[in-house]
Amino acid sequence: MNSYAEKAIRVLRQGKSGPDWPKGFRWDYGECQTCLIGLAVRLWPNRVLLYSDSVGRLLGLVGEERQVFFGVGESRGRRSKRVSPTDVANVLEECLADDSRTQR
Repeated sequence: MNSYAEKAIRVLRQGKSGPDWPKGFRWDYGECQTCLIGLAVRLWPNRVLLYSDSVGRLLGLVGEERQVFFGVGESRGRRSKRVSPTDVANVLEECLADDSRTQR
């Protein structure tokens, strides 16, 4: 897991009360600007663009793992408005937990 992914998971787990949560950032998994993609753009504005492939590459996600941006609500049985930052952190961590992963 790279340092960007580690920080993303830490920030997501800490949530709005955490020291690294961007000021004024509103979480809503249903919109790119306010989900993990938007959070990454706020955390690393000079490193990523507001689309999933850019953020996915930065976080070290490969292939189908990039579905973390779209399918968390469905996989957890929740509507997008109810998907929390912690839910996304959990899925991101699951995607990146296997050290035998390879770039596709």
